[in-house]
Amino acid sequence: MSDQLLRLKTLQAYGAEREHVFPSKTSLAWFLRRHKPALIQAGALLMITGRWFVDPEKFDDYVISEGRSAAARHDPESGE
Repeated sequence: MSDQLLRLKTLQAYGAEREHVFPSKTSLAWFLRRHKPALIQAGALLMITGRWFVDPEKFDDYVISEGRSAAARHDPESGE
């Protein structure tokens, strides 16, 4: 089996492993509603056999990138 397939996780499993970032199901659901198209484009969110799966490495990268962008928008002195 491909290593890429082995690393895939269900949304529930991903959320459970990232409770320090998404402390509730609703916080992960909110993030998904706001970023779903970009997550799909990034290959971080996939639909397989009618179920959503997460590539944790790509999803984490997207969360970090979006977090940096959000911080820059809220900190006008950052110069970004």
